[in-house]
Amino acid sequence: MKKAIVLAAGMGSRLGRASDSIPKPLTEVNGLSILANALNILVEAGYQEVVVVIGYKGIKIQASVAALELPVTVRFIENTQWATTNNLYSLFLASHELAGEEGVTLLEGDIFFRPSVITALDARSAGECLAVVSPLTPLMEGTFAEVDAHGVIRQFGSSKSDDHLTADRPLKTANLYYLSADFCKNYLIGELARNVKNGRVNDYYEVTFKTACAQGVGFRAIEVDPGTWIEIDNLYDLRIASYQFSEHKHALLSSQHGGYWRFPVTDHALIYNLHFPPAGLKKLMVDRFADIALNYPASSGASLPLLSDFLGVPVDNLVIANGVSEIIRLLPRIFSGNVLVFEPSFNEFANAFPVERVTTIRLTAHNQFALDIEQTLRVIEQQQPEAIVLVTPNNPTGGLISRDTILELYRRTQGQAPYLIVDESFLDFAGDARDQSLLHDLLAWPRVIVLRSMSKTFGIGGLRLGYAASADQDWLNALRKELPIWNINGFAEEFMLNLPQYRKEYAASCAQVRRETDGLVAQLREIEALEVFATASNFVLCRLKPGYPSAPELAALLVDDFSIFIKECSGKVMDDADRYLRISSRNREQNDRLVDALKHVLLLDDYTPSLGPCVGLSRLPLSQDAALSE
Repeated sequence: MKKAIVLAAGMGSRLGRASDSIPKPLTEVNGLSILANALNILVEAGYQEVVVVIGYKGIKIQASVAALELPVTVRFIENTQWATTNNLYSLFLASHELAGEEGVTLLEGDIFFRPSVITALDARSAGECLAVVSPLTPLMEGTFAEVDAHGVIRQFGSSKSDDHLTADRPLKTANLYYLSADFCKNYLIGELARNVKNGRVNDYYEVTFKTACAQGVGFRAIEVDPGTWIEIDNLYDLRIASYQFSEHKHALLSSQHGGYWRFPVTDHALIYNLHFPPAGLKKLMVDRFADIALNYPASSGASLPLLSDFLGVPVDNLVIANGVSEIIRLLPRIFSGNVLVFEPSFNEFANAFPVERVTTIRLTAHNQFALDIEQTLRVIEQQQPEAIVLVTPNNPTGGLISRDTILELYRRTQGQAPYLIVDESFLDFAGDARDQSLLHDLLAWPRVIVLRSMSKTFGIGGLRLGYAASADQDWLNALRKELPIWNINGFAEEFMLNLPQYRKEYAASCAQVRRETDGLVAQLREIEALEVFATASNFVLCRLKPGYPSAPELAALLVDDFSIFIKECSGKVMDDADRYLRISSRNREQNDRLVDALKHVLLLDDYTPSLGPCVGLSRLPLSQDAALSE
């Protein structure tokens, strides 16, 4: 008879205010509680007995289990001292349940997992002890294991110490174990009693496993995909779990507009320089973290001389901002007239202005999304815009607007005299085309305003830095008046203070990004299903040919089946937008993995995407993540 013991006595105080009213095991992930998920899976796996050790608000747990109407025996053991003891004591209270002729499965009441985890455990349970493990990642903490060449755990450690840093291949325990009857009767029951007698009631039960390993008793490691389980200790974990066990992962990620690194996914959507800042600059900022976090930064103007030195642009021609997006949102207050934008492009320019103040020229695929200067001049003559936005390289197309084209547009609009807002945020990724910048010729072209985000090319999206450069002092002063005195944070300031000494490293990093992107383009062009457009940036626009999945469908498949997130362009203003993807280049290894995933989906006739995640027998309605998708 298969038996499981679930340790569910804890409060879960790190889960915030929710723990004031419910115990941790009743915390819900996408509408299903941790405990209900576990019990449903155990029932489906054929367990006939389940023992639940309860403590904090145990009556609520009993009522919740009763409401499930499970077709198995569920017994409760109460730990009345839950507030002053740990799970070693809870397991000790269940010692009599360990004394049977068959082994037991032990799990904790804060683990949310898929059925495959129990299936993997049950497949090996026999006369030896088993421990479910996964590769230790930075998002995990707690007990880890070191395994020998035969897959046997020889040592348990804690990720809270530095032990895992020296381990060859540390594996995080999932807190799901199979304990053999022999191990329970001849060792564990007595060891639990000894620890309680010695007053170690506030320890974790893993201390008994560590002692067992030291005495030559091994646990066999059952390695599973880390995406199949998660330990939920705090709200951070709960947020990851809500994504990890969602049936609408791509919709959830897309709704966030960033922060993807916190989830178990490789981000090929946002645009990064993975090779800058260098390790020395990062370490310097880490070492000064306490002071930077505590103290107010100087006003942004104090950092201007350093940016000026790095760029070779006079201080008076620069304004620093909290990312270019801060400047973009202020443009409607500085310009009173209309603005001309090209689409597809970076949506934020058009979104910043009232719709009645925006004139749009549509770029099309038949000429590689290139700007038609004659058409543009006709529209300018008709609409008389106060400003024209030119994003080069363009996002999402990657197309470069040449310096000659921009200057021809400048010369041929002398009569109307519109400002040319030239967003060069990705130009440092353009290789030899970087000399197309207007940044160092501002005095010759006073109607030009150059905008640059530093987040992308400098690899500092989290610091939020950008700038405007122009020779028009009236315009710059109008912008300065709109900005708060402290519009960059202390970490951005520290970055600026140290940046000038890393000019060579920055240039080398951009060159490496160019090489990696060119390699990615070559690989993507080998995939028959894709039309791949030339790019001067570190992202690649692709169009899916007829007969293949739509871009939203493909993007969802890549997240669900390969944990790869890409940008699908259905939200862009372009013909057949749902056929387009924007893929950002990362390092060589990650690019190779992306290409392999695309080939699996688009080239293999026998490829079948995985079925959606299953989390038990819940009959609850779709939760918030489904609503987001809708």
